[in-house]
Amino acid sequence: MAATWFLSSCRGVGVQSSATSSASSSSADAPATTDEPERCDSGWVCGDDDEVCVHGSCVPRGPCDDPGDCTAPEVCVAESCVPPGPCDDGVDCSDGEICEQGVCELAEIVPACPELLALTVELSLEQPATELRFRDADGGGLRALDIASGAEIWEVAGGMQDAVSLLSADGDVLLMRTADLDFDGREELLIVQPTLWILDAATSAVWKWSDTSSADLEDLAIGSLPSGTEPRAWALWHCPYPEGCGGEVEIASFDAPGDGTLLFSGGQARLEPLLAIATARLDDTTQVLVVDSTDALFIHGGGPLGQLTVHDVAVRGAGVLETGDLDESGFDEIVRLAPAESQTIASLYESDGLAVNVTLRARFPGELQRLALGDVDGDGRLDAVLAGGERVVVWFDPKEGGCAFEAAAPHDVLTLAVGDANGDGRDEIAVGSETATSVLALQ
Repeated sequence: MAATWFLSSCRGVGVQSSATSSASSSSADAPATTDEPERCDSGWVCGDDDEVCVHGSCVPRGPCDDPGDCTAPEVCVAESCVPPGPCDDGVDCSDGEICEQGVCELAEIVPACPELLALTVELSLEQPATELRFRDADGGGLRALDIASGAEIWEVAGGMQDAVSLLSADGDVLLMRTADLDFDGREELLIVQPTLWILDAATSAVWKWSDTSSADLEDLAIGSLPSGTEPRAWALWHCPYPEGCGGEVEIASFDAPGDGTLLFSGGQARLEPLLAIATARLDDTTQVLVVDSTDALFIHGGGPLGQLTVHDVAVRGAGVLETGDLDESGFDEIVRLAPAESQTIASLYESDGLAVNVTLRARFPGELQRLALGDVDGDGRLDAVLAGGERVVVWFDPKEGGCAFEAAAPHDVLTLAVGDANGDGRDEIAVGSETATSVLALQ
């Protein structure tokens, strides 16, 4: 049975906070005396292990780990409830805050959309989902919904009919990706379980990565040249070699020989903990690799951008990362989430072909751990869909600040996907939980 909610449209709304953290470095003041607290800055370690550096002073550590633990206007910085400022570096501020003119300020909440539209449940299945992915399996333009439930994969196609069994994997499916790896117009289904399988869209044959380089994967991203050919893939993998690995989790790269499979081509190590990967077109050459870590984004490219590290001290990475061309400029934007119990911060990064910078930061109440990009309202521009708990938030026109609509989901949202299933030019929103899968659509 279809259920109806009401949501807000956001035509003409352009309210948004913009943010680039001002990062200035200060020297340590004179040694502390008995009359004043020990002075410090972001490069100065406090002498007492039970103290942390906050706003230039060493203060007792604890007891907070979330902004909600403190009484307004105090904020939680380095496990201490402290006044919101002064600051001289973004490190002095808590997560989601920016140091502006010596004061720690929160990013602005995205405003609600003003006009009413309807968001309806188009499909409701008593089918648990651990991973969802929309896929053009027959080259016709309509996207079927692939549903992973443990080791079983189901598919809903043909205008939202019942789910039919597609494939049984050897282990629980951790994630799924799609790409046309043999250039026949049909998208293959790439399955991480945690090793890699590829389901051929035309023949239903399954290729299994089982050579000497085969390893468990944590994340997987597919890219291609601007011409749409010669896709490459990157993964976060657990290096299988007893010797020669720079870290427990490395970046693995793959080439597509054109036969519907992927050919492993090498690994690269980084010292930082790696959380998520994506591909994006950020300059005039090829797709580049974007890697999320706790405190920074790493850009790996062979063109004008080269190798970049983009620091964003106001947002601690959590492995929630998506890329897409939000304004049809030809370059992709990067959207990155930092969920916390009481709020979620979204940072938007832009490229001018030579550098990548934070250009916008927004705040949403509550914890939203899922993110997908798609054209939900059919206006030709990508929107951002965020979800967590039993909530779905549609952030319309995020590049311009836009507006947000929040709706109650029909069940918990453990996995999220966006894609056009019926060819009407509007992407549907699929949400899955341990008990059910639902497809929502804007009417």
